Amino acid sequence: MFQKKGYKVANKAYLLNYYPKTRTSPSMAVDLACKVIEAKLDLPEFEKTLRKMVKFLEKDYPNANEECKTCVYQVKRQQRMR
Repeated sequence: MFQKKGYKVANKAYLLNYYPKTRTSPSMAVDLACKVIEAKLDLPEFEKTLRKMVKFLEKDYPNANEECKTCVYQVKRQQRMR
């Protein structure tokens, strides 16, 4: 997008990755760790991937699978947070 507007763009990006410190805790509070990752950037491939992501995200969201323990857990957790 910036390149198309005439700005010079580097061939690298910085990704900020947040993730749970502990995956075993079922508590409502989640402690997060953070990691910065430098990644090479292929602009044409990035644009292609971004278009695929947008197309995917515009689809209808599937309902939770009642037979999936993770899905049921997430639904119940969301209900408790409301």
